[in-house]
Amino acid sequence: MNALHQSILAAITYFDLFDYPLTSTEVWKYLWLDRSTPSVDQKKHSVLKTPSLFAVIEELEKLEKDGRVVSGNGFYFLPGRETLIKTRNFRHVIAYRKWHRALRVVRVLRWFPFIRMIGVANTLAYDNADEGSDIDLFIVTAKGRVWTARFFIVLFLQLFGLRPNVKTRRDKICACFFVDEDHLDISNLALPGEPDVYLHYWIATLWPLYNLDGVYEKFFEANAWVQKNVPNIHAIVPNMFRRISLTRGTLVCNKGAPCSVFPESFYRRLQERRFPDAIRTRLSKDTTVVANDHVLKFHVHDRREEYRKKFIEKMSMYDAMD
Repeated sequence: MNALHQSILAAITYFDLFDYPLTSTEVWKYLWLDRSTPSVDQKKHSVLKTPSLFAVIEELEKLEKDGRVVSGNGFYFLPGRETLIKTRNFRHVIAYRKWHRALRVVRVLRWFPFIRMIGVANTLAYDNADEGSDIDLFIVTAKGRVWTARFFIVLFLQLFGLRPNVKTRRDKICACFFVDEDHLDISNLALPGEPDVYLHYWIATLWPLYNLDGVYEKFFEANAWVQKNVPNIHAIVPNMFRRISLTRGTLVCNKGAPCSVFPESFYRRLQERRFPDAIRTRLSKDTTVVANDHVLKFHVHDRREEYRKKFIEKMSMYDAMD
């Protein structure tokens, strides 16, 4: 199996973990280049830096003839996974409803203090949300204002019953990831060891719903390191139906003047006192739960390691077949 075959199978295999078949264009866009594997000829990598869509389609046809991938209705997937066509179409309809909810909520959140960017993350970002899933937001704040921004956003979500709870996550708003505009590079949050494949694709698919002063483009540039493994991704340019117009706000001044009466440390102490045990026990022990003056990440049920192991296991199976 040549290097391009491996990269194509890697892209299809990763998204198979989330029951998501890919079009040929998406296969090209999400090609995974495993530069951590010393056994792979580096000369082949140079060919893969900017492979054409035509070249990818040709290789997909070869893989299909070999029985390594299957196609149907314009999608490519692994053998025995034909039901994913129906799953993708069904989830696209579900995502349509969730996007409308995300738009309504973020239109309010954009007025809150110190908000610079709000992105939709994880499966909803690429229309693959299931019925019971929540809506994950990634929020960029003004420098050194993550605690203040989080306080008012969480307060709003809590008051209106919009936060996920033990009874339901369906269509709830999960605001568990904040960074400030001076700490846009999140490479330090990657899992140690093998490339954090989940984080790479998380960045690649992040959808900038609200983007003030080009912060999303700065975020993408700061995390250009992901292109080492996913070379064909580019910053997303949202269409008019999934983009919220820019405003500096009047309800609560975006510059945060009404909230500057209290220092950032006040909002930090206020929230730290209310941390549940699930957060306290994992705080700063790894990259799943992080809380400092620049990054707030409360992913208690972080499954990145699980997905990475599954991905590596499946890719190892292909190597064994050769």
